[in-house]
Amino acid sequence: MGFASENWTHFIHYYYATNVLLLLTYLPVRAYFPSKTLEEEGWMPNINREAEWCILLNILLMKKYKAAKSLSGYVDTIFLFLKALVAVLLWNREWRIMLWFIIVCAVCQLLVHRPDYGGPSDIEYLSPASFNKITNGPQNISWVVFFTANASWHNRCADLEVLISQLSVKYTSPTLKFAKVDALRWSGFAQEYIKDTSATSQQLPTLILMEGGYGEVQRLPPVQPNGSIVKVSFDEAGLVQLFELAKRSKRAPERTDGRSMTKTKNRKGIRK
Repeated sequence: MGFASENWTHFIHYYYATNVLLLLTYLPVRAYFPSKTLEEEGWMPNINREAEWCILLNILLMKKYKAAKSLSGYVDTIFLFLKALVAVLLWNREWRIMLWFIIVCAVCQLLVHRPDYGGPSDIEYLSPASFNKITNGPQNISWVVFFTANASWHNRCADLEVLISQLSVKYTSPTLKFAKVDALRWSGFAQEYIKDTSATSQQLPTLILMEGGYGEVQRLPPVQPNGSIVKVSFDEAGLVQLFELAKRSKRAPERTDGRSMTKTKNRKGIRK
């Protein structure tokens, strides 16, 4: 897959330095606390258990690479799995150090957060007061509205924001706009469009395609009639196709008399 582009300066941050230092603590422990279990040959010929687990982790991370939405999100995944591996290895060397390692990792997870995306973006931030530019706006303007937790610690939302930001730069036009709503800050308003706005909600993030004057046309993830959420994977090709971004971006703008400059077509939406 191709990651959404992120400036390399994004990774010059104490969050990444902290995680690297945490992982490097294993090296002195490895030198001073030998483990017969880890040095024994595993099920792979001529390879000890420690190296064997590292190989298996690499295979797992290669599979995770295919599903990653952004480079920063994939780096987060690497940190998570490497910490889990270090904890297992420490258990086999000195269990008390393993306990301290887990405690320090938990504290860092709470206090040190991934930096916000700072790359190019053409997303408008909407509040409940400014949302009427969609519901009462011109009929031939489409909006891709991103309901998000708007927090770097919410990995799903943070990953998708990178992708949506890149799509906004590529497809924003007079007839296609991108916007986001902070569903945690404006939870009461957001619940008009998504049922569950808690930080653990499966509806965060949610993308809703809206037509000015018509309302909702399409959304991801979809909601079943019984209220259950359909699990989906957000990717660039799928979003471009489902929301017809290329087509909507190139649609002719509306004339001053309110009619489209191209032959008009009837469009059906779901009025909220």
